[in-house]
Amino acid sequence: MLDPTRPIHVALASDYGETYAGQVAFLVLTNLLVRMTPAVTVSGPATSLRVGPRRGSGDVIDEAVAEMATIDPYSNVRAVDAVPADALVFSFGRGPASNVVYGAGWNAHFGSGSPSFADAEDGNPFGAALAAVLAGAHAFAREGHDASGSQSFNAYDWTATEHAARFVPAQMESLQAWLIGCGSVGSAIAYFLTFAGWRPQWTLVDGDVVKTHNLDRSPTFRDTDCGSNKAEALRNYLTRSGVRSVTAHPAYLHQIALLEQRQNGIPDLLFAAANEYDIRYRIESALPPLQLYATTGKQWQVSLIRHIPTLDACSCCLFPPVAPARPDTCATDSAVNDSGEQIDAALPFLSFAAGLMTAAEAHKLSSGREPTSPNRVTLNTFEGQFRFVHSRIPLRDGCVCADRTTEVHRAMLAGSRFAHLSDDRVEQ
Repeated sequence: MLDPTRPIHVALASDYGETYAGQVAFLVLTNLLVRMTPAVTVSGPATSLRVGPRRGSGDVIDEAVAEMATIDPYSNVRAVDAVPADALVFSFGRGPASNVVYGAGWNAHFGSGSPSFADAEDGNPFGAALAAVLAGAHAFAREGHDASGSQSFNAYDWTATEHAARFVPAQMESLQAWLIGCGSVGSAIAYFLTFAGWRPQWTLVDGDVVKTHNLDRSPTFRDTDCGSNKAEALRNYLTRSGVRSVTAHPAYLHQIALLEQRQNGIPDLLFAAANEYDIRYRIESALPPLQLYATTGKQWQVSLIRHIPTLDACSCCLFPPVAPARPDTCATDSAVNDSGEQIDAALPFLSFAAGLMTAAEAHKLSSGREPTSPNRVTLNTFEGQFRFVHSRIPLRDGCVCADRTTEVHRAMLAGSRFAHLSDDRVEQ
């Protein structure tokens, strides 16, 4: 996807590399870049790993190189002492440099200038991860050119202003999270939540298998996952990341009785990251809990979507059911492989952004925060010009949600972690 003859170099400054946020940003961008080009080099001082299951027993530079090599064993990734000639360089630290990548707390900065926000070593991965994803989008959009300016955003209320909200670690052990669809966006949701310390009781549902073209957009799939069921491959990733409770269903939602056998208060949260088989109508017909997900669009945009039961427009208001059932359009484009199979051709950084935005929203709500934005927030990334747009999803006349009984729906939610949101009128 990028020019394989021009190397991309990722340089980690010693002070930023010692922070949790700095290591998250570094590992996210190297993970993303190797899915876009085989020519990635890294440099930085030996720094004890603070992220992931091997924290305290490894080095962050070695970890990045090893992970890139498992993603693409045919790449030329390596650690170097000197920046390769003609390389596009991303500098992790406060700068000054041409392409500064820096995140702290909820805040993210990318570009030629230095960030103005204060450091926040509080275990918050979201600002750092957002900065890394923006850098990856820049690498693709600007075709190897340095940034001509700088931009800062925050992942708390998705605006271009700094935000100093305190990061609250969420207690996840008892939370039941269902992930319907474990492809690019679904796996990215789980990936970014692990950086935030999430260890919920996961239920994963997907009937598809990992194919080679999936490797360029999912942050959890490796070369060795090709041919494996996506739910099982994601379960393996979560298990390696220290999650104890993961149930994988290698089937599509309509092929199992998960919704039909669902009990009151279960699950607490549903990530609807699939589109096929009219899945949104199936979910909405089952009086669902809080839903979070994100879609990617053909104009290089990502939309974070939230559905609070009984208050918000439902997913069928946004994606009306059709006959015959078809996948909802959310990939950037489509292509046909050598076997004649049509495949989605989503831009890698859009899937990463979709997972990140969904994960940040889930963490904020799980930490007891009220919603900090409308139920739809769109990140536009076209040609490397970044902008967040806020809008509300309107109710659709004749939608399935218009015929649901509020009292019955709330009774179905009773005992779930987010039931209180359906009792509160939250206006944004």
